[in-house]
Amino acid sequence: MAIDETLGRALELVQEELLHNPLRLWYLSYATEKKFLGGVFILAFGPVSAVMRSQAQGLNPGGEVMMIEVPKIKEPEYKYWNRLLTKAEIQRANPDDKWGTIAELEAEEE
Repeated sequence: MAIDETLGRALELVQEELLHNPLRLWYLSYATEKKFLGGVFILAFGPVSAVMRSQAQGLNPGGEVMMIEVPKIKEPEYKYWNRLLTKAEIQRANPDDKWGTIAELEAEEE
């Protein structure tokens, strides 16, 4: 698939997200096969727009991305949003293991 086609498809998906989804907090976890590269909490309308916003803000360190929508009652403090976080910062953002699935996702990447 050509780059123009790929970009065009991504923009179509973002448009669908904008039309049909509320703005929510997403957690994106970046890693390679060998190591964790960082995590990001970012507001977006869906997974495609979350990745695109992360990239546009310079928060994508590379590697592969795994993501999960964060339930409203499990959102971390705002100071952890919109920046690339280390494993230690992610653990501080989640002191009571209130996320469950996010903590499990991070453990799998070690």
